[in-house]
Amino acid sequence: MISRHIVRIKVMQQLYAATRKEQETLKQLNLGYHQMVDDIFELFLLNLWYLTRIARYSKIDYEQRNSKHRPTEVDLSFQSHLFDNEIIQSLYNNQGLRALFSQNHIDKTGQNDFAISLYRKFAKTDLYKDYVKSKQPTQEEHREVIKALLKFLSKDEHFNEIQSDFHSSWKEDKSLIVGAMKKTLKASPVVDDFYKNYFPKGTPAFEYGKELLEKVYQDDSELLEMVGPFLQNWDIKRLAIIDLILLKMAVTEFLGFPSIPVKVTLNEYVDISKIYSTEKSKSFINGVLDRMMKQFDKDGKIEKTGRGLN
Repeated sequence: MISRHIVRIKVMQQLYAATRKEQETLKQLNLGYHQMVDDIFELFLLNLWYLTRIARYSKIDYEQRNSKHRPTEVDLSFQSHLFDNEIIQSLYNNQGLRALFSQNHIDKTGQNDFAISLYRKFAKTDLYKDYVKSKQPTQEEHREVIKALLKFLSKDEHFNEIQSDFHSSWKEDKSLIVGAMKKTLKASPVVDDFYKNYFPKGTPAFEYGKELLEKVYQDDSELLEMVGPFLQNWDIKRLAIIDLILLKMAVTEFLGFPSIPVKVTLNEYVDISKIYSTEKSKSFINGVLDRMMKQFDKDGKIEKTGRGLN
């Protein structure tokens, strides 16, 4: 579920936290990293909770329409397909998923009223209006409407605010969560323990991040000595903190992770600097890392395994 790109950002944030707290220990940084990764999975669960609860209100909508003393023609033609389809049912009735909701207190978020509000907004779309009048939608038609609901949620301003309130990392993790939701939908109806495929911990990306965090933290002095000569006219003490952290992380990857191509490392940290550092950081990071990469390669310090890794 998690990627090296996301992991790099989490590691950078933990290393930045260490600069803000002089007594931050490696144990504390590791705990912070673990919590950040746990937050990603919790966001995934929260999105699944909203999807199933919003769909559940289509059944309530159906029951309310049919209980009217004088139902309209629209009421009579309404069908609760959004909840009754096999895809949503496999998620809603999944006992393991329900247990995870409970363990993470997601079923106690107090957001039921908000889920109703989101359902009512989605119910106003033309796609949904046509869908609920259909007698027997195909599995693919069910899937397309659920995909439309996911897209609707990802664009809803209030929904995004709620997600940010739940976890401050929502903006940076959003694309990852949306991708996981789409993957889940594509594989639906889900099997009993489908969610295990989305546990971030224990994955190669997670372990890579843990190793990267520990190496940068433990080799801080040596990394500073390596970076210094390549700064040209820059005073290392005047560098943006994020820039220095990114340089140290990149050098660690150059020298300590033989399976990661040097160009991938360079491009990744340049991209991260665009988002998290200053306007000039992109060109600065690119220039310094390019010089270091070439010199390290010339000195025989870079050892990569596999094809196309240099």
